Amino acid sequence: MAEGNPNSKTRQHILDIAKVLLTETNKDALSVSVLCDRAHIAPSTFYYYFTSFADCLAEADRQRYEDLVSAFEERIAAIERALEIGDPNVFYATVRDQMTAAWSAGRADARYSLIRTFINIFDNKGQSARFRSQLDAQFDRWLAAAELAHQRGWTFDGTTAEMVVLMFWAASVGQFILPVSTRRTMAPTAVATFFMEILTGAVGAGSAEGTAIDAETGADLEVEVEVEAEL
Repeated sequence: MAEGNPNSKTRQHILDIAKVLLTETNKDALSVSVLCDRAHIAPSTFYYYFTSFADCLAEADRQRYEDLVSAFEERIAAIERALEIGDPNVFYATVRDQMTAAWSAGRADARYSLIRTFINIFDNKGQSARFRSQLDAQFDRWLAAAELAHQRGWTFDGTTAEMVVLMFWAASVGQFILPVSTRRTMAPTAVATFFMEILTGAVGAGSAEGTAIDAETGADLEVEVEVEAEL
């Protein structure tokens, strides 16, 4: 059974190498020997810090998720400050930035999406329990912020806090799907605009056109909203 100090620099070095390897290939192609070779350690060192290879990869995935969403945590903090001081402009601007960044993350990270991260984490009982707790804390903050924004009259009367948060998280799932399309995907800015229209009750007030991105060149293109992506 592993006994190593959980705060050891060597242990974190092993996890950092595991995170790199997971971005390069599927976890099924990895092994303790591959990880040890890359980390320049002996297998005995690995097993001093980790009970199993699966535990190591699951923790690496959870840390990788934390790395990816660290900027999101800063934005929810900014949203909470905007609500505290009563500044709707900062609230709207930060929510738009959050939505744009969430949608962009998938395109920039298509080789190793958050969906695969989630699957790997939930394959491990120990890490999934800790991860669920982290997600609950994130949702609680978003729900509290959405509820206060609604009380201040900053969101559409027909919305609830739960609707706003679920709409945001469900919409951002598109970042995992559209990046792998061989055709075109909606640009993050266009998605953020659509989301903000729903949030403020301004749907239909804007242009009927949106910006899209060519999946191969990355160039912005003006396309009709009704364009269908081949999924």
